[in-house]
Amino acid sequence: MDCREIRDQLLLGKKPSGAEAEAHARACPSCLLLMANEGSLARSLAAPPDPEGPEAERTLQSLERSIEAERGVLGWLRSRPGWLRHVATAASAVPLALSFFLRSGLRPDHAYYPLGRMLAVLAAFAGFALWLIGTATRPLHRRQPSPRAVGLAVFLGIIVAVGIALLPPPEIPDPHALPGDPVPQAWRCHAVGLLLGAPVLLVALLLRRHATLNGALLFATAAGLVANFLLQLDCCAVDRSHLLSGHASLCITFILLVLGGAWVHSMLGPRDGSER
Repeated sequence: MDCREIRDQLLLGKKPSGAEAEAHARACPSCLLLMANEGSLARSLAAPPDPEGPEAERTLQSLERSIEAERGVLGWLRSRPGWLRHVATAASAVPLALSFFLRSGLRPDHAYYPLGRMLAVLAAFAGFALWLIGTATRPLHRRQPSPRAVGLAVFLGIIVAVGIALLPPPEIPDPHALPGDPVPQAWRCHAVGLLLGAPVLLVALLLRRHATLNGALLFATAAGLVANFLLQLDCCAVDRSHLLSGHASLCITFILLVLGGAWVHSMLGPRDGSER
């Protein structure tokens, strides 16, 4: 007699007996445990959940909330194809950026800044931001990134921003250096960057179909890179300390905002286990 035969008899309400059953139970601690007390443990494990129990009620309530959340304009937008939500997220920074640049114009030293380097830096920021958004909006029928993969993607996004900030300053005949110590001016760039990157993060969070922390972290890093992209077109500072504290640190700031929001949500959210 083997484990399957023991299991089948227990599920039928019979207690396995005989020399073969006893010999198997002595050699198999799992089956011995299942056979104890007339097989009550085996029957309780195999019993279907109570359709009227509290767990079923919580599941139904969670399902009703999910259905209700998909109504209206936001529900319709979330139902759009992934590529369209991807484009909408990336393009969400355009209106605010246009109004900003129409008011202040491009960086004062744009005529002196090496064109090849400018294009390479902008391509790096844009490419990694789009890759992060695409990873976060990956369709469900495709393999989803693991937490380790998400952590690596976030780390790479930060490395891109920090690495660009640490590049040797370009040789510019007239760099239009900021007056005084560049570090205080970095906070102006940081505040502007938060304003420019916020639409990307907000739109991405609104359009996502599944509220996961991994996806939010990917969106936060992408928002920081988008902000760096726009600041590259606005700020003429080439000092590394300015670029690190005012520009590259935006990725970390957006990530901290997401983590803080997740913590607040966990503190204020339901405590009955209905949402996870």
